[in-house]
Amino acid sequence: MIIKRRLSKRHIAKMFGLVSPTGQIYSRILRRDYFTDDILKELELTEDEYRRIKLFNHKQTHKIIELLDIDVDDLKSVGIMATRN
Repeated sequence: MIIKRRLSKRHIAKMFGLVSPTGQIYSRILRRDYFTDDILKELELTEDEYRRIKLFNHKQTHKIIELLDIDVDDLKSVGIMATRN
């Protein structure tokens, strides 16, 4: 998959329906259900680094797409254009 933008926690929360009607991200659910300790290890992030991060770098973005099984339609649903290889 070719993607030129980096993912943010907000993008990922929107994809998985983890944003309240007022725009609040359900961070605890995102961390508990999606960014598990195993996923953080794969991303080479500590819990502290994860907590501080808002925008993932390109390497992390591609790894997240792979690990969370995100497809082109998911990305388009949050306004990120991507193409299949």
